[in-house]
Amino acid sequence: METLQASFIDFQHYLRRPQYRQPLSDRPGQKTALTLQRFLTAYPLLLGVLLIAAGNVIVARLITGEPIFRPLLVRYSSSVGLLLLASVLAVMIEEAIFRSILRVSPKRIRNLGALLLCILLGYFYRPLKEEAGTFAGFGLVIAWATISFGLGQYLKRPLVFARIERFWKANFRWILYGTGLVYGFMKIIDDVYTLHHWQALLLPLFLMTWLLNGFYFGYVRMKYGYWYAVIIHSLVLLAAMTPEAICLL
Repeated sequence: METLQASFIDFQHYLRRPQYRQPLSDRPGQKTALTLQRFLTAYPLLLGVLLIAAGNVIVARLITGEPIFRPLLVRYSSSVGLLLLASVLAVMIEEAIFRSILRVSPKRIRNLGALLLCILLGYFYRPLKEEAGTFAGFGLVIAWATISFGLGQYLKRPLVFARIERFWKANFRWILYGTGLVYGFMKIIDDVYTLHHWQALLLPLFLMTWLLNGFYFGYVRMKYGYWYAVIIHSLVLLAAMTPEAICLL
């Protein structure tokens, strides 16, 4: 078992000098039991992150008087299993969007490109529909599928992917920092609309919490693997929900 100080030092060291490396769970010959054991020995840092997540919700509730998760908890009070399943699925999607790309591969780049293209085409769907009618949607789907397939084939070329991977390794520090910052600032948007007047002074505090989560999830993703990041993210979400769930009992 690592102490809180030891696990925090390892986390801090990685943030200072991020390394583009293969996670433990993805390494050939690495036993799952050994990876899980190393993952569990660092639990003191996880407990600290969970306490911060729960404390963030408590502070927000005390300051604003507005519940964050209560409407969701009330809605699914009769089906806790469904709520947990939906939460895990949401976390899996979120981790796939924000952090799977940390480990670059032709498939992941293609999937991310296809997602971004889908969002872009969705933005232009309405004006195109007004001009071209109902066939606009069919045409956009054909264009999306064609471009996505072509991108996938292009990325499969060894020389193309080799250049991308070299770029990723050389700039991985900024890629890791970028994903953490984007995650933190996207999450803080929810707090912006719940804080009024002087309460806005708490935004830096909440932003620091979200940034901590974003960088910690990235650290876990690169050290242990995707599914470990999903587990950590799900536990943090559960810790954030717990204070309001207790109030409903």
